[in-house]
Amino acid sequence: MGFVAYPLATALGLVLGSFYTALASRILYFAYGPGRRIPDRWKTILLGRSFCMHCQTPIEERDLIPVLSFALLRGRCRHCSEPLGWHTLAGELFFGLLFPLLILSGQGWPGSLYAMLFCGHLYIAIATDYNLLLLDHENALFLLLWAVAFSLYDSALDPGLFARHGVAAGIALALFLVLYVAARGKGLGFGDVLLAGLIGLFLGIPWTLFAIVFGATASVIYIVYIRRDRSQPAPLGAGMALGVMLTLVVRAIYRMSDTAVW
Repeated sequence: MGFVAYPLATALGLVLGSFYTALASRILYFAYGPGRRIPDRWKTILLGRSFCMHCQTPIEERDLIPVLSFALLRGRCRHCSEPLGWHTLAGELFFGLLFPLLILSGQGWPGSLYAMLFCGHLYIAIATDYNLLLLDHENALFLLLWAVAFSLYDSALDPGLFARHGVAAGIALALFLVLYVAARGKGLGFGDVLLAGLIGLFLGIPWTLFAIVFGATASVIYIVYIRRDRSQPAPLGAGMALGVMLTLVVRAIYRMSDTAVW
């Protein structure tokens, strides 16, 4: 089964990565960018044909193959030669590697799929928070859906194990709510509070801590070394979302070890 399962998981991961990287770009363009005035924009976001965000030219079918098309085009649009963005390649590669890794760790197909869908909407959160310092509330509803599905599957409907996810969600939500009130909404948005709770529900104890610590660390690095201005806000949500993705990789590797107890 592994001979079939792992290549299939890789292929599905690449497809999901291509879908969510395109979806994130469309949301930025149609919900917050120049395309927000286009009629039926949500229909275009979900069902419209992919196009270059620079020259508006529809992308040909031969250029829609994950990773391969990016490599053959050398990361540029076939028509206007504008860069497609390395985040596209990074997203496709990460999803293509994560799905088989989850299967290999014994997560199971349903749980792995729920985790991939959760990560897909985390990718959207990264895109909006990094570019706009904004976490889309509609996206949070999808995160909630897949977090509940994953935590129920991961706990095998065992009340005690599921409670670990609920406790982690409550602690993360309460902690960030206190910080939000203390900061009076400056430097910490309510979207970050919601995201912290959703991360807790998804990862449970103790893995939620890894994602939150990574998010805080990434925010500090962003302020000090990228923006070089400590007065500027940092995309904490994007850092925590990326932290969840990396935590899934670490947890998968850990579960493949002989010492795994979580």
